[in-house]
Amino acid sequence: MRVAALLFVFFGLILVLNAVIFKTLSNFSWYNKSLDSKYTEYKENAGEFDTLFFGSSRIDHQVDPELFDEEVKETSSYNLGLGAMAWPEVYYVYENVIARHSEDIDYAFIELNGESSIEGNEKTKRVLSWHTTENYIKVMQSTYFTKRHSNKKSNQIKQNTVAFIGHYVNLGMMPELISYYATKDEDDLDGSKITSNGYSSLDELFEKSKTERLAKRRDEILQNPKILEERKQNSVRAFDNDDNELINPIYLSDAERILKLSDELGIHVIFVLTPRMNEKTYNELLPVYHRIDPAHKIELADARKYPELYELENSFDVGHLNRKGSVLYTKLLAEKFNELKKEHNLP
Repeated sequence: MRVAALLFVFFGLILVLNAVIFKTLSNFSWYNKSLDSKYTEYKENAGEFDTLFFGSSRIDHQVDPELFDEEVKETSSYNLGLGAMAWPEVYYVYENVIARHSEDIDYAFIELNGESSIEGNEKTKRVLSWHTTENYIKVMQSTYFTKRHSNKKSNQIKQNTVAFIGHYVNLGMMPELISYYATKDEDDLDGSKITSNGYSSLDELFEKSKTERLAKRRDEILQNPKILEERKQNSVRAFDNDDNELINPIYLSDAERILKLSDELGIHVIFVLTPRMNEKTYNELLPVYHRIDPAHKIELADARKYPELYELENSFDVGHLNRKGSVLYTKLLAEKFNELKKEHNLP
């Protein structure tokens, strides 16, 4: 019995020591090469940028900081978007950035998004990294309020619990952390770091990487344009039926928390509702969007108001704009931002 107790204590100490060493050696961006290379470049030039963009590929590959600055004329911006960055990961990244650079930032644009499934990825370093206690609790609470079948909710709880435990045990991530430092200075082979402001269009990324995955996505809408019309109708239906009062209070409270935290640091946050999401996501997000202070939000998702953002000629794939589309999108975002500044007397 005593031997068992000693072994329990011994292995417990190993886990604690491993966690301490891991936390000391790792940084928040290490888990994704694209994010890490972007953040490293931003960090080295942080004093040059007063405006940042955060979100999924709908920010990463669709908001051109150089063009945005030309249109606004009073900003110097950087794109810290990352493919598949959903809630709450986007806030995890944002909070880590402002904890280190708040004095440099005046404005932060954050894509308003919901939770994305981690099925099949619950043991990856990316998912494990942001599964802190706070985020795990929020995801569990959010699961209760989402309209999903009980089996899906059960699976979601299991997957996030596995990720939460893995976040703190993290024995399997130590070799990956060692590999991260061993290869940190190598060239960015995935082609994500094309410009010095964090932005690259999907066209540019495809031309550089020529991956089969991107080719398949691009060819899908060329061969079957009807799927793009379906995505457009998703938006139309969601905004036509925009009387849904069922709200996920966790999404709202977290957005309000980010606004309060940012305001205390002198950062003006603007939540952006982006185009080409699915109808279910819009149904979840619109009630949240409507409750956000008008001075802190921009909507560019309604296909009735912005049909050009759903046209084939402006599309890379069904969910994303090409370079031509991203130019339109960036100009619209800048236009709405200028209107917001004027209407709410923002500096």
